[in-house]
Amino acid sequence: MRLLPIVSEGDVEEAAEALDLEGLPEDATVTVRVYRFFEELDDEAQIWEKELRNVNSGSLLWLLVHMKPKMHSVKGAKYGTWFTAHYVRVRVAHFKSQYHMCEGGGSPHAKTFGSTPTMKRLVGGDELSTGYFWFASPDRHGSGSAQQDVRDPENLEKHGWQHIGREQPLDGHAFLADWAKHGSPMDERALQTVLHMLA
Repeated sequence: MRLLPIVSEGDVEEAAEALDLEGLPEDATVTVRVYRFFEELDDEAQIWEKELRNVNSGSLLWLLVHMKPKMHSVKGAKYGTWFTAHYVRVRVAHFKSQYHMCEGGGSPHAKTFGSTPTMKRLVGGDELSTGYFWFASPDRHGSGSAQQDVRDPENLEKHGWQHIGREQPLDGHAFLADWAKHGSPMDERALQTVLHMLA
């Protein structure tokens, strides 16, 4: 798995090379940006949306794959059209932990942060040249939320991830429209540029 560095607007061209997780020790910690979709704007006030508790999220390319029809689903936007970017610290080892999808505010099988292998296949049968990833961020084993603070380093030790913060919700339709205006790029650096312009 390779991670694209998080860069601020204006310096995308000079961004460092993608970071290869294979070259890092498994006990190393990296901060990553993940994206979470939801259906109603009011949902962003819920604790699980504010702190990424017991939910699924995805990598940068997931933004496009989720929103665009005939990529992840026939109609597109299966999990909603609003999204937020979250920043989480993760132990490198957990990018190899099995992904157990969270449903209904819990994940009966997930004990730690987990990641899918590279996802490339689209609903119509085509394949992406690079792929995207889904992530699960449980705050306890089983159902329901735990009482501990997921922003505390203890959550990193216990569940392999720590919530650092999140950005304000953005409109997925606006992202898709800006993406089309910029020539419909599939490259992650170009997607990152589109995202910065939207924010």
